[in-house]
Amino acid sequence: MDDFGGGPQTGFDFTYDGKSFQVGVMSIFDQKRIATKIAPFIVPLAKLYMANPAMIADLAASSKDGAEKSEKTKAALDFVVGNFDSIAKLLSEMPDEVSDSLMISCFKVIKIKRPGGVGWEDIWNDQAHCLQYDDLNDLMFAGVAISAVIRSRLKTFFPSGPTT
Repeated sequence: MDDFGGGPQTGFDFTYDGKSFQVGVMSIFDQKRIATKIAPFIVPLAKLYMANPAMIADLAASSKDGAEKSEKTKAALDFVVGNFDSIAKLLSEMPDEVSDSLMISCFKVIKIKRPGGVGWEDIWNDQAHCLQYDDLNDLMFAGVAISAVIRSRLKTFFPSGPTT
């Protein structure tokens, strides 16, 4: 979850665990479906951010520097966790079929740079119905990857949302 920047084909590349990824084109139907399913999360996230933007900014800054967590950072984490219940409730109420479908739609538009830097390949294997690489099969990667897709492909649905 190192770096976010513009890419030549899509305008959005990201790195995770030292590997380069690229977000590709997503159909308008997938964009709409994802936007409508995540829309209910926007209000609680906005309320959380608006309640104490300085604390959220401190938390975001501390996650980038990788330094020892300060008391300020710990207070920010406590604040976020303490106010995350409405978002957690929304997530828990979403049927697995819906959340799986949304995740897969995001994974299908992501490519990874091949070892040696020669070309790109899909991270999602449709035939096997899984990610191509075992080291990408974790929730942290899923969060980073899905966030990258949402930020790059759905920015027209949520044009003034928070940025990192």
